[in-house]
Amino acid sequence: MVEKVENRRFVAVFGPSGTGKSSLLRAGLIPKSTAGGTNRVLLVTSGADPIRECAIHLSVPLGTTAGAVKAELDADPTNLDLLLRQSLVGAAANAEILVVVDQFEELFTQCGDRAARTRFLSALTGATEAPGSRCRVVLGVRADFYSHCLLEPGLAGMTTDAQVAMRSMTAEELRRVIVHPARHARCVIENALLTTLVAEAHGGIGTLPLLSHALLETWRRRQGNTLTLAAFHRAGGIDGALAATAEAVYATMTPRQQQLTRSLLPRLVVLGDATEDTERRTRRSELDDDEDTTAVLSILAEARLPVLPADSVEITHEALLDAWPRLRDWLDEDHDGQRLLRGLTESAAIWADHGEDPDTLLGGTRLEVAREWARDRHDLSSAESRYLAAGIAADKRDRQSKRRRRRSLRALLALVSILAVTAAGTAFHADTVRKASARERDIAAALGVADEITASIVDDPPLAAARGLDAYRLSPSPTTGDLLLAAAGTASGARLADGECGCMITMAPRRDLVATTHRRTGLTTLSLLSGQGTTDTASFTGGVGSGVFSPDGRTLVTHDAEARAHLWDVTDPSRPVRRATLDGRFGNSVFAADSTTLFTQGSGCRPSREPSSSGMRRRNRTGRPEAPGGCGTSANHPGHGTWPNCPPGGRS
Repeated sequence: MVEKVENRRFVAVFGPSGTGKSSLLRAGLIPKSTAGGTNRVLLVTSGADPIRECAIHLSVPLGTTAGAVKAELDADPTNLDLLLRQSLVGAAANAEILVVVDQFEELFTQCGDRAARTRFLSALTGATEAPGSRCRVVLGVRADFYSHCLLEPGLAGMTTDAQVAMRSMTAEELRRVIVHPARHARCVIENALLTTLVAEAHGGIGTLPLLSHALLETWRRRQGNTLTLAAFHRAGGIDGALAATAEAVYATMTPRQQQLTRSLLPRLVVLGDATEDTERRTRRSELDDDEDTTAVLSILAEARLPVLPADSVEITHEALLDAWPRLRDWLDEDHDGQRLLRGLTESAAIWADHGEDPDTLLGGTRLEVAREWARDRHDLSSAESRYLAAGIAADKRDRQSKRRRRRSLRALLALVSILAVTAAGTAFHADTVRKASARERDIAAALGVADEITASIVDDPPLAAARGLDAYRLSPSPTTGDLLLAAAGTASGARLADGECGCMITMAPRRDLVATTHRRTGLTTLSLLSGQGTTDTASFTGGVGSGVFSPDGRTLVTHDAEARAHLWDVTDPSRPVRRATLDGRFGNSVFAADSTTLFTQGSGCRPSREPSSSGMRRRNRTGRPEAPGGCGTSANHPGHGTWPNCPPGGRS
């Protein structure tokens, strides 16, 4: 071991639990390295916060506070090299410092922060690799964590050729480790006892802690200064001495103290995940600071079951976990509960370290699981109970806040819906009122113009006609339509003859063309309507009754004094063309909707052929000659069928 450390600056010692790794480091390597009085030693364990543990031990030789050292290491892990060199100020020029990290597996079992783990490893490797380094590092690692070390890139490379494997002692080595300490204490060991001890311990794995405890209990039962085989058997032997001691201590406790022991000892263990269970250094602040807890710790420590270094509590050796059946049963009966308790303990510590920050409280599924698990348990510490209660209270407030928000949201949505409906109704009502107001305004304006038309229809017929058109466009109604026709007819009549004309007015569907027929003169006048009044475009004979326009406004039918029907093409109002004359006496005429068929009805029909230039042909349908009502006639454009019109009692 010493040779390996002298040749390498980074060495790892691997061995099963109970093979003497800690004894090799603490009672072998450290005394050997400091024998000359030149070198110095820094002995640490990893724990839950390895940088913190290192800072606590290093602050003593530096003469500063642990907080200051930790701050420097957190800022830059490579500062460990400078701090170690600073601790050697005043020492010999060739002096070095040996950093021994015992129980290195705690870095994987207790340190859950991977970033902190990486910083600690960087600090150790950096201190040994720095130029002119005066540091050597030795790790004591349990063998079942060898693979964990290989998974750390920096650590695997450093320990490839720098490993020391611990093996079980030979029979001769066991004899020496039993006899030499006894001689040093001036005790004598019976040969029968020595033979029995070597026989039971040789070949076993992890038997050294059990052997040590069996020798201690045998020494307590010695006869004078002789350790006897009988005393060894009374102590329970190698396999039973530790369990016997633990059971004896447990039996002396009160029921309350036994309950506390039941909840306390599992806290000192980390359940293995594909590895064996390991001891856990527990901060004293994690446990209740009351008289019962303090008494239980004192009783157990007096029997050397746990030890109480500084402000922490830890099991003396992991051999107790399997040697004491009662403790083994406690650990096996509720693995999930133990892991949940461990998480709750760590979370409560973080909550306390951060000033009870609400953001560190449990929530959601984790809180529900913890609350359900803790419902029937009475072994939570006061800190854990406060932490869980704070999480439950915060969750309740959050649920209430969410319910209030949901209610507020529903109320807001309802209000928005009501406002939207109200706004829509208001807008619709406003639009209706606006349209009604506009309509009433137009009607009022049109009626106002009507008064003007009535006043000026005699003095200024063209102006009255123009204003009549404006009024009709503003508010089409029977009143304004009648005024328009009267004014237009009066204006046209005023130009054709003096005085009253006795005319009949017909307006084309296009509403800008008016046909005025004068009964006395038999003339029909076409007039165009505009905003400036009326303009006469043409006059022709053959009109004594009201004219009939086709729906497309291109054809006008008039009747002369002999009741004949004349068809006029008025596509161009300034040049009307007569297309056909229907002989007979017709009183009624109407166009079909397509403007291509004219229906006429009268009596005494005398069908005759119209000029070929008319572009129309005539179809005659007569009823019985003696039947009253006359006959019906239809005129069609070429290419269209004939529609018969049968009078009452007639036939087609």
